[in-house]
Amino acid sequence: MNIIQKVVVKQVLTEASKQDLENRFINRKQALEKEMEQLKFQLKHMEKANKGFSLLHSQFEKEKSARLEKIEVLNFQLTQLEKLPLGSELVETELDALVEVKIGDDWEKIKESKTIIIKDSKVVEIR
Repeated sequence: MNIIQKVVVKQVLTEASKQDLENRFINRKQALEKEMEQLKFQLKHMEKANKGFSLLHSQFEKEKSARLEKIEVLNFQLTQLEKLPLGSELVETELDALVEVKIGDDWEKIKESKTIIIKDSKVVEIR
């Protein structure tokens, strides 16, 4: 019988992976800032057309707040990334794995969650 089990994938922080993460955070932050500028432009355009401005303005503020919150999270992640020492293990993702279970297997070993450790995109350990 096969069962599905969760597997945690962790990344060992190296100079290269740290730089890659920092670049991803910065790029996402810039994309959010660009989206906010586009929203401002659309709001100004709708103001001139004067179509449902009050409803549009409240929707704009909600969208702006959501993006600002995401930017704050990214800023926090960037500061935390700077503090992390090389060699730290960061949770990259969680996957489902197919595990074969047979009569006589040790259930305690099977039910333990598995972890895959990667370093610079290479699997270095399976726990």
